[in-house]
Amino acid sequence: MDYAALRDKACPNASFFIKSDEVQLPNEYYEVRDSLAYKKLNCLRQKIIHQKDYPVHIYTSAKELGNILLQELISMIKREFPEEGSDLKTSILQRHEAALERHSFTLFQLPNIEQNMEQWKRNGYGLLLITGASGSGTSNNLAVTTKYMREKNPSHRILYYDFESADPTKDLMDDFFAFMQLGENKIPEDEWSMIAIDNASLLDFEQTEMLLD
Repeated sequence: MDYAALRDKACPNASFFIKSDEVQLPNEYYEVRDSLAYKKLNCLRQKIIHQKDYPVHIYTSAKELGNILLQELISMIKREFPEEGSDLKTSILQRHEAALERHSFTLFQLPNIEQNMEQWKRNGYGLLLITGASGSGTSNNLAVTTKYMREKNPSHRILYYDFESADPTKDLMDDFFAFMQLGENKIPEDEWSMIAIDNASLLDFEQTEMLLD
């Protein structure tokens, strides 16, 4: 709780749920009073209650907690994927931008990204491939890289597409082409641009060849 949300206040979605003192449980569910664990837990509880960045809910029963959790999850989904004012084009863009935000959230330092990307751009390489085993942080690395390049090159077109966020009713490459054909994503011919593509490992051999072409 402390490292993921309270310390840096960088977590996009966080809520806290605390059992009311009115609810009594068997003694084995409590830390020994005045023990170090008891003091640490109480300190964390007070820190959560008195912070103003995330909502704090006090519940008195498991049923009440379930209802609060449901409403919080629905609110988070609506904030990330708003219904009003969204057309097809907007929903396509939002899907991939939401993936970018999820994948770029990290508590770890990612060394050398800045110098590596600046060198890659200076050398004029066309393709940069980030590889690694599942769960090793390739998506996180690519997302952080994309946000860094957008910050350093605000006047250039830098796109982010995630095959894991593709429309499940479409062929993967058809969805990618639909994304690239949006007016906002048109790549200018006379200036440097970048397309970051995540989860390309979902493609089969023919799709991969098509993507590279």
